[in-house]
Amino acid sequence: MTKKSILSSLLSILAAIVILVALRPFTTVSSQENQASSDATYDIVLTLVKLKDLNGWPKGGGKDSYSGQPLDIENYFGSEASTIDGVAFNIHKDKADGELVQTKITENGGRLIFSGLKAGKYYIVVNKEKSKLAGNQMLGDTTPVPLEVELPVTKPDGSYFTVGNDAVHVYPKQVLKQREDKTSFKVRKEWKGKKLNSITVHLKQNGKVIDEIELNDSNNWEHTFMNLEKADAAGKDYTYTAEEDVPNGYTATYQNMADKTGTVITNTLVPPTSPRTPIIKTGTLAIYWFLGFAIVLIGLGYKLYKSEKKH
Repeated sequence: MTKKSILSSLLSILAAIVILVALRPFTTVSSQENQASSDATYDIVLTLVKLKDLNGWPKGGGKDSYSGQPLDIENYFGSEASTIDGVAFNIHKDKADGELVQTKITENGGRLIFSGLKAGKYYIVVNKEKSKLAGNQMLGDTTPVPLEVELPVTKPDGSYFTVGNDAVHVYPKQVLKQREDKTSFKVRKEWKGKKLNSITVHLKQNGKVIDEIELNDSNNWEHTFMNLEKADAAGKDYTYTAEEDVPNGYTATYQNMADKTGTVITNTLVPPTSPRTPIIKTGTLAIYWFLGFAIVLIGLGYKLYKSEKKH
């Protein structure tokens, strides 16, 4: 073998080594780098995206190019997409109704961060009751299905999303609708028996008294409470009921109106109870006769005693 061929072989081997070394970081990740530490914690950054509708968006999913990295909202979801502040989310461990780990509310561009999470499976669920949307907006009937996240989440290069700027990002989608702000509630009074001069009726919102009215002949024993809030900030309808100060000697019954717009309150007079005449039992009467007879005998005996004493 000539010196030229030996040199050529050495150069070929050296070139192969250089190529292997150069490619190694991109083709393998050491077990130490890829293995999640048992005491490691992770963050989930959630951004709630507002869309006009959810057509074309699979439940809980996005487009193929997304793998957990931060997204440009308009570029990815479309020019009409935006974010929503004031929506509360719960994160549960292991299942959608499992142990509650944290509750956070979106703000500053529809964002919130669930932090300090151990490795494991988590479910992110909307909490309508704690949501506080601005203006007349309310959550649509279709809410994001529970998002399932298995921590740690693996990046395309085999490493993990971790915390802070390196946290995994999720993007649930939501449609909003305008709240029907106001409603009304009607009460009507009916009598069975003697009618009184007036009666006070209290209006309750979810069981709490918020207003009252005096019903009488002048208002024809009925009233409609107007301009009542129809729903809370989370879009959940309030329940309105009426309750009166029941007068003595009457009972009260409550019945929903046929058109579901209010309540009919009926007062029924309770007839007074007649006093009962005591009945003398036969045995008791005999005792009375015996006592009377004994008193007479005592009186006669005393009189006889006095007369004999004089003689």
